[in-house]
Amino acid sequence: MAAACGVAFNALHQGDALSLPDGPFDCVTILDVLYLMSDADKQRVLRECLRVLNPGGRLVVKELDTQPAWKVIPSRLQEMISVRLVNLTHGDRLHFQPVEALAEAAAAVGFESVEVLRVDQGYLHPHVVVRALRPS
Repeated sequence: MAAACGVAFNALHQGDALSLPDGPFDCVTILDVLYLMSDADKQRVLRECLRVLNPGGRLVVKELDTQPAWKVIPSRLQEMISVRLVNLTHGDRLHFQPVEALAEAAAAVGFESVEVLRVDQGYLHPHVVVRALRPS
C-alpha cells in the first residue's frame, strides 16, 4: 500500500486527461500536461476531474509558472526541444500560462479551496502546484 494526497490507496488508475475513467476517486493528479493544451481543452480536463472526484476529493496539478522570467527561459527551451525537435513529449503546442490563471480556471469549473504552492526553490524551472477540492 502507498500514499497519495495524504491518504492510503489500493489502486492507481491512469487515463486520458480529456476522458477520465469513471470514479469516484479521492485524488486526481495532473503532472506537467496542461501546458500542452489549449485553454478550451484545459477547461474540459478540469471539468472531467471535478466529475470523477468524490465529494471532498482533491485535485493536484503540477505545472510550470511564467515567473520568474529567468527560470522560464530554460524551461521553454527544454520543452520546445522535447515537443518539436525530438518528439519526446507529445503535443502540438506550448501554452504556458501564469499559475494564477490555472487557479482561476479551477475555481471557475467549481473547485473550492484552490491554493497555489511554489515548489521551485533550488530548482532551475518555475515549478508550482495547484491544489483544490471538489465541494462536499
